[in-house]
Amino acid sequence: MTLRTTGRRFRIQTGKIMTGTLLAASLGCLYIASLRQPVPETVSSGVEYVEDTVIQIPGPAPGLPDAKPFRRLLDHPEEAGIVILPGKGLAEDIQAEDNRNPKKADAADKRYPVSGSTEKEEEQVPDAGTEPLVSVLVTFHGNGGTLSETEMTLDEYYLDISSVAEPRRLGKVFDGWYTDPSCTVPFAGIENGQTEVHLYAGWKEFPTYICDDRGYITGYTDADAVAEEATIILPTSPDCLGVEAGAFAGLEDLIVDFYIPPNIIYIAPGVLESFPNLMFIEVVEGNPAYYSDGGILYKADGTLYVYPAGRDNWGSD
Repeated sequence: MTLRTTGRRFRIQTGKIMTGTLLAASLGCLYIASLRQPVPETVSSGVEYVEDTVIQIPGPAPGLPDAKPFRRLLDHPEEAGIVILPGKGLAEDIQAEDNRNPKKADAADKRYPVSGSTEKEEEQVPDAGTEPLVSVLVTFHGNGGTLSETEMTLDEYYLDISSVAEPRRLGKVFDGWYTDPSCTVPFAGIENGQTEVHLYAGWKEFPTYICDDRGYITGYTDADAVAEEATIILPTSPDCLGVEAGAFAGLEDLIVDFYIPPNIIYIAPGVLESFPNLMFIEVVEGNPAYYSDGGILYKADGTLYVYPAGRDNWGSD
């Protein structure tokens, strides 16, 4: 394009004219768009008991008559899927169903019968699971022996008999617990439903020996066992305390050695002197009544008590 003026001529390129036109059009569009830009408006949620809950929504441009849809949205936000959360205080008392404790929820949902209820729905009562109380009185009878425990009360139909202290009786060996005074029926356990049990101590003689109620040996039951290897070894039970005269009648010529344990505190005069071939007497350490030295028997005070006769008779006819 060429412009002519007086004395001058100007040439304007077509491209520059098009660029300026496009720039002016762009500025005009931006101005129009700014007039229609929505203004943020702070609106109360409409819920009276919520203290600090607010919603910001776009409002219509000034002068536009389309405000009714926005009023509808404010009054009924649920229609547009908007959830209004409660303020402080109310939220603490609300718990989502998914977060509830299943056990507590089940317990809360259970219903129990109430006296006078007319509901037809069958209701369940939880089983307490308690069992009847058990009380069994066990009484022990010594049958001539000494007891450390005379009775006990059990809260079950079971008695560990091995845990019960054994009774003691001089001259006898404990033979177990029985359910009858004659000691013919051994105790085998407590039956269900029993509330009282009586147990009787059974007794027997020492192996191969016979003792009286003082705990003194008065005889024997097996000569071969007593005189085995020409040696007499007295019982080591604390309920066997001594030897009476004549206890080894018939064994005199067979005995060469004689052993006395710590529990034997009495040997009647003449018992050891009756063995013509006796060579050695041994007292186990700890005996309070006797001791031996070189196979010779002494009393605890040092008095000579028995010198083995076999030493004097050695080699004589």
